[in-house]
Amino acid sequence: MKHVSANYIPPDKAGEPAGYARFLKSTWLVENALHQARVGGDETTKLCVVLVGNTASIPDEVMGFLRDHYDVSCQTPLYEEICRSFPNLCRRLNGPYSVFAFGFLRWVLVDRLFGGEPVACYDGDIIHNAPLDALSRAFEGLTRTATSTAFAAISDRAWFSAWTENLKLFDRSPRAFVAPHLHRLRAGHRQFAASPEEYFAKLLIETGELRNDELPEDFGYWIAPQPQHLPRLNNFFETRTHRRIPTPMDYSRVGGVDLIDGKPLAFWHMQKPFMSQLSCLAMFRETAAEPDPGRIHPFNYYGRVPDERDVEASDSLDPGDFLSVPAELRGLAQRVIEMESQSTAAGTPPAQDPFHPAFLYDYYFRRFDFSLLFNDRRWPVAGQWRDDV
Repeated sequence: MKHVSANYIPPDKAGEPAGYARFLKSTWLVENALHQARVGGDETTKLCVVLVGNTASIPDEVMGFLRDHYDVSCQTPLYEEICRSFPNLCRRLNGPYSVFAFGFLRWVLVDRLFGGEPVACYDGDIIHNAPLDALSRAFEGLTRTATSTAFAAISDRAWFSAWTENLKLFDRSPRAFVAPHLHRLRAGHRQFAASPEEYFAKLLIETGELRNDELPEDFGYWIAPQPQHLPRLNNFFETRTHRRIPTPMDYSRVGGVDLIDGKPLAFWHMQKPFMSQLSCLAMFRETAAEPDPGRIHPFNYYGRVPDERDVEASDSLDPGDFLSVPAELRGLAQRVIEMESQSTAAGTPPAQDPFHPAFLYDYYFRRFDFSLLFNDRRWPVAGQWRDDV
């Protein structure tokens, strides 16, 4: 099984941080390389990192580091050839190097590059908590997404054919694609707007066009695509097995591997809402600039304070208070978001920037662990963690 992470470096835009800086802050490729060296032991499998876009902007020393740890492939010409096959999709989604367009088209790219063997595909903001060799054994013969497209293990190559053929229809006529799914789409229109690629996958899975195997009851890993929703283990579509971890949960780290109730997670998905919890907690612990709120909510939902609509878009299967911020903390949340913008504008070095993966990796994977957050005093929902630190 090949393990693959496809990523894009956006072009530079006037008035915004450089595309490479945005790439470095939104992915955890450097940090994941460091972590794999700690938890991977003597394994020989390397993550295949596919890069497209403004790859020339990656400094030589960073590219050298990535090549030392990963099998790196720069595939901009092939990706742009694929983009020309889906012109309407790229136009509607603000060009080939927008997060949504790339989200759809990366699967066509992966199929073109690895179309002959099973693959496990990961977003760029993944930290592997288990060796890749072990994950190959665990997912052997399975075709399954993580109920979000942050991860998919694909052994059945028909998965890619179904994705591409439906994407061609979607490119030609969104109306024609949507028509058979309209009753589902009406119920989840906010989800489609918030994450169209993931909702596209949901529709195809629920109609049986994308194979999606259930995990066996005794599967050896937790798969948590949105850690801020723990104990929930699914968000876009229901599964029969592994829906949630029984509460109260117990967290520990043994030999560098994070365990919940004694079972390891396959990986951590370090997406923005979860990162915002980690950033805020580190700031509250290290400085007295703001009153400590106690419970640490995901204050930043991709640049704004999350409200009930964002909760629905993120997890309409079980809307609750996992993402919404209480009224009395919304002012604090807005200040935190502004602090992140100011830190980026000031060019704060990554190791000193509490909003940057480099800082967060050092803080939570070297100096401390997630027990700082995974306890009943800090977690936004009461009664979820056994250890009341």
